[in-house]
Amino acid sequence: MVSPHGTLGICLLSKYPPIEGGVSTITYRLARGLAQRGHSIHVVTNANEVESAYRIYLRPEDVEHLETSFSSGGYVRLHTTDCFCPDQFHVPVNNPFTTKLASLAASVVTEHGLDCILSIYLEPYGVAGHLAAEMTGVPHVVKTAGSDVGRLWKGGQFGPVYRFVIERAAGIITGRSLVTKAADFGISRRRIFIAPRFCVPLQEFCPTGVQLDPLEFGHAPSDTSLGDAAPNPGGPPLTLGIYGKLSESKGAFSILRAMRILLDRGIPVRLLAMAHGTEDIERHFRSVARENGVDEHVRQIPFLPHWRVPEFLRCCQVACHLEQDFAIRTHVPTTPREIMASGTCLVVSREAALKQPESYRLVHGFNCVIVNPANDPEEIARSVRDIVCNPGSLKTIGDNGREYVVAVQSKMAFCESYERILVRALSLARKPDLPCPQPPHVLEVYSGGVGPLLAVVVANAVEELQRRGHAEPDSVRGSEEWLRSTLAVITEQGDAGHSPSSAVVEALRFACQLLRGMHNPSDSRERELMSLFRFDEGRSLWDPRQVGRYVPEISGDVLIESYELDPMQWIEHRLSGQKLPAEPTRKPTTIVVVPPLKHNQIRWYSFSGGQRQVLEACRGSLSVDAIGYQMAKTNGEGWKPELVSEIILKLFSVGIVRLSLPSSDWNKRRSTD
Repeated sequence: MVSPHGTLGICLLSKYPPIEGGVSTITYRLARGLAQRGHSIHVVTNANEVESAYRIYLRPEDVEHLETSFSSGGYVRLHTTDCFCPDQFHVPVNNPFTTKLASLAASVVTEHGLDCILSIYLEPYGVAGHLAAEMTGVPHVVKTAGSDVGRLWKGGQFGPVYRFVIERAAGIITGRSLVTKAADFGISRRRIFIAPRFCVPLQEFCPTGVQLDPLEFGHAPSDTSLGDAAPNPGGPPLTLGIYGKLSESKGAFSILRAMRILLDRGIPVRLLAMAHGTEDIERHFRSVARENGVDEHVRQIPFLPHWRVPEFLRCCQVACHLEQDFAIRTHVPTTPREIMASGTCLVVSREAALKQPESYRLVHGFNCVIVNPANDPEEIARSVRDIVCNPGSLKTIGDNGREYVVAVQSKMAFCESYERILVRALSLARKPDLPCPQPPHVLEVYSGGVGPLLAVVVANAVEELQRRGHAEPDSVRGSEEWLRSTLAVITEQGDAGHSPSSAVVEALRFACQLLRGMHNPSDSRERELMSLFRFDEGRSLWDPRQVGRYVPEISGDVLIESYELDPMQWIEHRLSGQKLPAEPTRKPTTIVVVPPLKHNQIRWYSFSGGQRQVLEACRGSLSVDAIGYQMAKTNGEGWKPELVSEIILKLFSVGIVRLSLPSSDWNKRRSTD
């Protein structure tokens, strides 16, 4: 799709393949996505100077991916710094990346007449981008990542420069953790943008396609195989996969120890590791493998470019992402979504699962397998054993995982959002020849989605109080106490029938319900675990053949209220400025409010008619099939079991109900364990 905002010439200053890692991946995908929309992208990078420990293995045909052109007229061109040589020697000896990048970027901007500089990651790219912008006079938009803000900024010798770069930037693209810090610097909030979520390319990350042959790297320069990962004599081995930087906090060493436990219990496994680190980390990895006697069951392959990661995932039956106690708390890994998008069964830490978008949709045993704690080899081994004992679960969990990724990414607009941010930032930098579109949804970060709704309710409640001649309550306007006091006054003096005043009453009740959900005092950690393990309390893996026997029960932390009128319908009329009907339609409605968890906002759902009846039947006593029979008996044959099952699974997928096996099944299984 060609951009509706006109095309831009962009100097993109960042990591890029053959550098390994998330920032390099985002830059590569963003450059192509913007070029596809008609923009001219000039990537300026020091990628050819990356050390071997973090270098991607590129075949000659892979190099062709680094530059491209599209029918839209957009293109990606690559400009790289010269490798360190005697001409650059100075004392103390160091590779002057910042100077080289700034000089190269300024030359590229001038030669090609580019409109702006977008730098991703502060060190050295943000600093170099600032210098190049000062030299050329074009606006600089800087994007922070995880470790630059979470680790480097905290170093006393980095902070002042980073702050200066951000203060002078035309726009700052960042995570929510830096929004307050940037505002405290006196930066206009109009220049602060929440970073759009990266979208895993679903056409590439899918179950079908080329599968990697690990032996391809037998003679590759960076191949560091520990063994041939030959099949275990106990039977065909289960292939586990890991990829990314090696570290204790990412679970690689715990997986090696878990493999020893599994092999001792007669469960054949092997590990394919596209994972590397410093020389010390590599030696430690080998040492732990040998100490546990699993070195002949492990094969380490080079880092692959992002477009080949799906090949790697297709040759793994299970892929693990066991990040725990990660030093950068704001780090949001995309690896779990890549694994699930590929249809591979994901084994993931609780910590990484909760950082995923719409993490309330993730359920242990249904669309992933959650290990808690993730650094416990026994827990890892138990999770893998459960998968081996339920071979049908591999495909089921993999398929459900892909459905999760498709669902959450359907609401994302990665490249389009970056495009709008750049256009917006340039307009704020007083570029009169460029259009100034309205900020996209990713910019609306201060209302939380609830503010406008509550404002409408409060405004109409004030009107109602004035109409009745009552003073406002003494408490803070819009607070839960104020809403309850106002509700009490209006209810005591309410008119008979379903007048507009009755609609205000229902809207006030709904606002109180929302605020109760927002200020839910229950233990956040306990609620997180309840959400992740809401299928059979984590005791089972999903079996699609048994869905009819599962017993649904409303989750304990949701707030449910019944209404005679649909308050959301009335509020939406008010928000849109539509004329209200003289007689609001009576429509018995149930609203479910799901209190917010970490990384998730408060959610609410409205139910009426048959869906409301299905919800009310989820009380932990009837199976899915029994509810279907009850609905057909009450409402006629139009309510087929498949329809009821579909509604209950939707309630389950968003965390409104939990599902469990009948107690008789659980008791029977426990007696045989």
